[in-house]
Amino acid sequence: MTIEPKINYERFDSYRAKLLSFSIGFSENSDTYHSTNRRMFPVKLKPKMTLRSIELKIDFEGDSKRDIEMNISRFISALYEGADILLPDGFWYFCVFESASAPEEKAPWIMQTKFSLSGIRHDALETTDTHTSTFDLFVKGNYETPAIIEAMCYGTAVTIAGITISNVYGNLVIDSLNCTVKQNNSNKFSYTNLTEFPKLQAGNNTITISGNTSVKVSYYPIYI
Repeated sequence: MTIEPKINYERFDSYRAKLLSFSIGFSENSDTYHSTNRRMFPVKLKPKMTLRSIELKIDFEGDSKRDIEMNISRFISALYEGADILLPDGFWYFCVFESASAPEEKAPWIMQTKFSLSGIRHDALETTDTHTSTFDLFVKGNYETPAIIEAMCYGTAVTIAGITISNVYGNLVIDSLNCTVKQNNSNKFSYTNLTEFPKLQAGNNTITISGNTSVKVSYYPIYI
């Protein structure tokens, strides 16, 4: 099955761009163990995942050189903002921009550019059904992932996954991906006892709920 590359859910051809090739580096893991002269076996530590190197070679087309340059500029602008890219290997990548080569003319209507990015491999967003009491959640992927918790609150104090929320009426979103606590566009961080944004572990997780609330949890499966 052919997978059309996308950037922020837009197909590359919306930029008149054609992906010629791509390469994905490994995610290096550091601090995976500790050893001493007094121990024969090393002590396993929780690995720290690093970003993958991502290289893209892309042809851009246009009706004029200015048109081509504008398409490249729009693409780079999307990368600057922090892009989520779907590649033909079937994975998405949260990417940060590193560098781009100067556009090289391949034909009067084609210019070619190479991009260097760094990113995290993941699958599409997973969202649970709404729950009103403690529930078990199986998390796909093989690495911990930021949790996005949506809670409908009714003014009374409630506790979700160890986080207490007080004096909130309406829908509150605790977004560990963007490190925000918001109700619509209003910052509600001070209405919680949050000291660390919640993460989900790959595999089984129990989400504890107490109080009058309904909860929905979303996450992106992340892969080492």
